[in-house]
Amino acid sequence: MAFHQNSNVFNSIKMLSVDPTAKSLIPIKKKEIQSKNHSDIVINKPSNDSNSLHDKAKPTINDIPKWNSFLQIFKHAFKGGARAFALAFLIRGGITFAISMLKKKRALCIDQLKNAAGIDTHRFARMVGGFAFVWKLVNNSLLYITKEHSKKNGAIAGALAGLCILFEPRERRVGYAQQFFMRSMQAGKNAFKQRNIWTVPHGDTLLFVCSCASILYGYAYRPETIPREYYSWMIKKARVPKEMLLLQAAHVRKQKLFGSDTPADVESFKKVFDKVGGTKGNLDRFLQYVKQHKGALPGMPCCVFHPKDESCTAYCVTMWGKVFIDIVPVYLALTGIPMLILKTKSIIAKPIEYIKRIAYAVTRSSIFLASYLSFFQTGMCLFSNILPDTCNKYWTYILGGLCGFTVLFEQKPKRSELAMYSFPKGLQSFYLILLDRGNIPNIPHLDVMFGSAAMSIIMSLYQLEPHHMSSILYKIMRAIIGTY
Repeated sequence: MAFHQNSNVFNSIKMLSVDPTAKSLIPIKKKEIQSKNHSDIVINKPSNDSNSLHDKAKPTINDIPKWNSFLQIFKHAFKGGARAFALAFLIRGGITFAISMLKKKRALCIDQLKNAAGIDTHRFARMVGGFAFVWKLVNNSLLYITKEHSKKNGAIAGALAGLCILFEPRERRVGYAQQFFMRSMQAGKNAFKQRNIWTVPHGDTLLFVCSCASILYGYAYRPETIPREYYSWMIKKARVPKEMLLLQAAHVRKQKLFGSDTPADVESFKKVFDKVGGTKGNLDRFLQYVKQHKGALPGMPCCVFHPKDESCTAYCVTMWGKVFIDIVPVYLALTGIPMLILKTKSIIAKPIEYIKRIAYAVTRSSIFLASYLSFFQTGMCLFSNILPDTCNKYWTYILGGLCGFTVLFEQKPKRSELAMYSFPKGLQSFYLILLDRGNIPNIPHLDVMFGSAAMSIIMSLYQLEPHHMSSILYKIMRAIIGTY
């Protein structure tokens, strides 16, 4: 629930581009250009930590291209941006199309193709292609002017290229800005870790746990603090009727004003039970609960969360299987499509090996998500049955954190990716709750400022200290952007 499937790949290629002319560039001799910090260009041996050092060789002074004119730079940037646009379009559209085909199990139709090549895919491709063009143009222009290979060039170019986030609508800009910011913070964490300054054992797991606590609280009681698309995805996967969650949230808000004796809106609950197809037995249990408390609703009986199933045990057990089967096609598309596009030659050379790798990754990810959702619902049912007269508001925080430990089913690199994706969502919910209460001021265009600043940090490291970046992000960027 704390992880949107489409994000794992989409958020990893937001700022990607391609360098189709890399082989034609003329390398500069060491005497022709100076680096501000030669220690930045030393090639380090790869570490076993997949989130720090990479097995790719770091750029050296001999890799730096020599530009003869701004026109040459412009052509290089334009070609790189155009190819980045095409690849982003193919990856985003391909994943959308594959998920549609696998989940709905329909024959090929025009509507599916139109959806795959829709406005969302175009916006995403424009953002990626625009980023590639601006970064290559500015970074190489500064190199041509200053004759210096420095982090400052990458920082300035990254900040300007980060403004390409404006190609997306505001709601998505917030999500992208969050991811950019987290990637920059991750790079900083890796830098501290390599220098033995400050490390936190299992930091990715703990970060995910904290994220889940905040996200699940927002999901249950403050849905307006969760991004719309993300909340819709949570509703769909958790299989709890949205109307029931909204009624629960509204009732808990009333309890802040009138206490635990707040009268229950019985008629509204009855209408929702009928609308979602709730069983007569569950409706009778709910009405009996309200009657026992003289018309009040101090807690929330669990029949509200699964109105179609009268047995908590059967509901929680069958949910695991349903979620697992439902999510396998999604993870299959998210894992297989990018690998097919980016590692075509390797897959052709060793097809069996890659099929095994994909199957293993998809199975672990599906087990994680199925366990996460089932654990959460089981905890809600247990609390409602053990302490029926108590509001489960604060228990949701605790349960959300405990659910986060199911991330241990995932492979180590993916735990970091999940933490990087989920933490901004939890932070956003917490920020909006504080903003609604008047505890902090509202800052306009915060998403654009954060996105630009974060990309400034990331791109300053990309060329000279790429070993501090996320392994997955670096490998994708290196494969598509090249070095310059």
